[in-house]
Formats: sequence, structure tokens, C-alpha cells
Amino acid sequence: MEEVKITRHLCRATVNRIVRQANYVLESTETIIPHTFRHSFATTLVEEGENLFKIQKILGHAHIGSTIYYARSARPVLKSCVNPLDKVYEEQGSWNMYRIKNSSELQIDGVGSNCQEEIEYTFM
Repeated sequence: MEEVKITRHLCRATVNRIVRQANYVLESTETIIPHTFRHSFATTLVEEGENLFKIQKILGHAHIGSTIYYARSARPVLKSCVNPLDKVYEEQGSWNMYRIKNSSELQIDGVGSNCQEEIEYTFM
């Protein structure tokens, strides 16, 4: 495969063709599409501990739920992380129900986010 110098934006059809050619050359048994790269990038950000609100902005998601999908994909890596709330659990003996309801400003890792919907967390 020859080296391609990109001097302008690529249209979707061109990107699809390049990825299809790469699949053929690599004799890949996996289905790789352009979105595979986006998914891999986002999952890597989650695995490296990047803030979900920052990832949401990078990916251009309107709703955080779309971004949380990538966090679910990274779950096996995240299971090895230490949960800072474990100490609270040990002190209280069990989790209670926590609610954030119609908060005007929710701060997480220094990133502000308007929270318009009710969020419930239940830990048992």
C-alpha cells in the first residue's frame, strides 16, 4: 500500500475506501469500519481515566448517555481501579439511595454540566 499525503479533508466515501483497502491488505478477519477508530479512541480515553464530560465534548455527543456507552466497553479495565467510595461503604456497612435532582450546576473534575434530569444511584 502506497503512502498517501493528505492535503485536504477526506469525504466519507474516500475514508470508507481506504479502510476497506486496509482490511483487504491486512487480511483481517474482524469487521473494521471507520467508526471502529472513533470507538477505539473513545474507549482508550475512558481507560486512561479521562473525564466523561470532556470525552462527551470531544466526540460531540449531545447527551452523556451516548458517551457512557464507551465507559461500559472499558469496564474490564475499570474493574481493576480502586473505588474511593469503598471506605465509605466499610464505615456505613451498606449503601443508601442517593439522588441528584434538578441540580442547576453539577461539578465533576472541574467540568461544569447542567443536570436537568433526575439521576438515581442504588448500591447494594
